Amino acid sequence: MELTNVKIDWNPILEDYISHLEAVYPDIPIRESYSYIIGNLNENHIPSRIVLQGNNVAAYAYLLENPDLDDRLYAYVGFMSETFAKKERMENLVTWAENSARNRKRIVIVNDVFNGGTETENFLIERKYEKIERYSMKLQIGKATNLDEKLPVEFMTGDLSDFNLEEFLNEEYEAYMDTPDFLLFHGLDRDKGKEFIRKIFSGMYGEILNRPSMLIRHKNQLAGACIVTDGFPSSQKKTPLVADIFVKKDYRGNGLATGMLSRSIKALREMNYGELSLWATEGNPAINIYEDLGFMKNRSQKEVSFIKKLF
Repeated sequence: MELTNVKIDWNPILEDYISHLEAVYPDIPIRESYSYIIGNLNENHIPSRIVLQGNNVAAYAYLLENPDLDDRLYAYVGFMSETFAKKERMENLVTWAENSARNRKRIVIVNDVFNGGTETENFLIERKYEKIERYSMKLQIGKATNLDEKLPVEFMTGDLSDFNLEEFLNEEYEAYMDTPDFLLFHGLDRDKGKEFIRKIFSGMYGEILNRPSMLIRHKNQLAGACIVTDGFPSSQKKTPLVADIFVKKDYRGNGLATGMLSRSIKALREMNYGELSLWATEGNPAINIYEDLGFMKNRSQKEVSFIKKLF
């Protein structure tokens, strides 16, 4: 039996999932952030559906929106245990999410199929979802290797003193268009999609550190950028974060990413920081650059998304 938008207590339903996230992200106040979601689920302010086995909840799903990227719906799907993870239940919940997204002409992004296992992942792949897997990478700054700050002479580096937000938004948007990260962080509507990136400079990923952040220009045109913050605002252990790094397609292969990161690492070392973190998407060639510099993958801290455009 399935029930849609019924008034129930979501605290016990999401307890195991929240505990799982607390173990994966020990420095982030997960339970505090989920109190808002649970409160809205309990009041039916968030679209939701549960699937019952007898009188017990076997599976659930709820939908969240992003005010900055209003071309999508995020579907969070979970099972109370792996024994409940059946294809027919997954189909029930995903079809409900897809219908909600289709009626509103939205992309659907399925996040975090909790207790789903390989069967639910295979189901989404067969249903023509694109899988995007991102994971955390961390660098012990004192152990950084292969630093190379040199750039071709025709490229000029500068700090954020000559920063132009509109120029940055346009060039960053273009740089991401041919990458798997594009639909995660940019809207199909260029102007609306840029609002999400604009929030980087409003503190979404922490306060920007000017010294290790930089812009690269070629003939006065922005060719790339590296933006470093002091870390996620919600993190209890602040670690500098590469909040955004890009090189425009026409300028790749010139060592710009290595040069920018090398300079950022040197600046952070001089500022007495011990670590630097970033998030990378599986299949991104830049991962080789990160690993050459000494970044290590942390596959226990990962985000898996399945994206499908329905219209």
